[in-house]
Amino acid sequence: MIQAHDAADPSTTPNGTPYNETPNTEVCTMMIMGNGGSNWKSQLSTMSYTELTTTYEAFFVVHDPLQAVTTTDPTTYVILGSFAR
Repeated sequence: MIQAHDAADPSTTPNGTPYNETPNTEVCTMMIMGNGGSNWKSQLSTMSYTELTTTYEAFFVVHDPLQAVTTTDPTTYVILGSFAR
């Protein structure tokens, strides 16, 4: 599972995360299935390129496929990174 989560003030989220715990489906929410080698998937966003690269603030999350998907426990993520600006 790969998702974009809008950045947020940790004092305003239920579990103190620096992002909204509900993924932003308009930007990126997808499941990539594969068994080794190279795998890919794409998703079109309703946001403009300019908005995504200059004003949108979010986190990009890749969940560990060997653990249950949770949006509140970063120890279950393979990648957690700042997305856009």
